[in-house]
Amino acid sequence: MGTVRTTNFYGMLVKVDSLKSIGLNISEVNDMMDNELLDQSDELLSYYSSIGDAQADYFSEELERVGLKTGKDFFVFRGDFPDWLAFKVALQGNSCSIEPHLVRFEYGSFVFRKKALLKHSLSEERLIEIFGNKALDSNLDSTVFKPNPEKNPDEIFKLLSSHNLEFVDDFYELDVEIPDWLRLFVGKPWLC
Repeated sequence: MGTVRTTNFYGMLVKVDSLKSIGLNISEVNDMMDNELLDQSDELLSYYSSIGDAQADYFSEELERVGLKTGKDFFVFRGDFPDWLAFKVALQGNSCSIEPHLVRFEYGSFVFRKKALLKHSLSEERLIEIFGNKALDSNLDSTVFKPNPEKNPDEIFKLLSSHNLEFVDDFYELDVEIPDWLRLFVGKPWLC
């Protein structure tokens, strides 16, 4: 049990139990995926697509052809994320202990580089005012806020910009919907 690394671009995450339910073993899936296994746990396999979108679509079609369902049995993690973020995932409900350098990240959340917050003198109290919520998670390097649903996202961006924070360089909003069965974590690339 535990977290597995996934790529910032076109990562394919496959539930091991789903493979077992249709009689596939990991080596058969590795062959199907051109042995592009990035990481694995007892519960998840993580593959990377070196070519990108077209290869991720091809792998998805191959997995569907053998009986797996997109979003239920596997998920393609696609996005254009900053280089300062690295991602790990775990199954929801997994009792794994999370490494201290990782922070939980959810759809619609904003992750901030703490050094950027210090540089621009933006306090946690001010972020709580902007987001209408306390931090979702935090560590020495990053802090994550999820806006109160009553907050207007455009207004949040405007307020952050007024503090000279740069989208992508200083903070990032996760705009990729993650299936309910996954928990997403972020950290520094060299620590993941």
